[in-house]
Amino acid sequence: MDQKVTTLRECFKEFLAVENLEGNNKWYCPTCKDHVQATKKFDLYRLPRILVIHLKRFQQAGYRIRSKISAQVDFPWRHDDLLDLTDLCQSPLARYRLFAICNHFGTLSGGHYTARAKSLVDGKYVWHKYDDSHVTLLGREDQLNEDELVNPSAYVLFYEQA
Repeated sequence: MDQKVTTLRECFKEFLAVENLEGNNKWYCPTCKDHVQATKKFDLYRLPRILVIHLKRFQQAGYRIRSKISAQVDFPWRHDDLLDLTDLCQSPLARYRLFAICNHFGTLSGGHYTARAKSLVDGKYVWHKYDDSHVTLLGREDQLNEDELVNPSAYVLFYEQA
């Protein structure tokens, strides 16, 4: 089990970093018809109103064997705690507020999904847990324990522009 803790911002920085393509990961050059060393870089120019973040939770651990990555990824979840990507993006509209989480329990070959979603009730933000046909009130956001939402089972995060 992975014990490393990282933040969602660190995940974005890693995703946006320059990657060297070498060894078995060389780039095929269509001009010289050979695999050559190269670099790859992603940039964020515009972001959508709804940002869906899929956390990588499975890795190749051998020939046709995949293992689950259970590293803790800390992410902003409170209504006033925004995911601010303005320094990583060309767009000024890069601040987001979490509104739902999809969780995965189990392995690649068999697992179970649940969800948690936020809604506004009587002027307060409340979170619910959705598990098959059961819906459970987790509580008001200001009374929730962070572990209810931020844990190694978080698999897909749903943010909306703030």
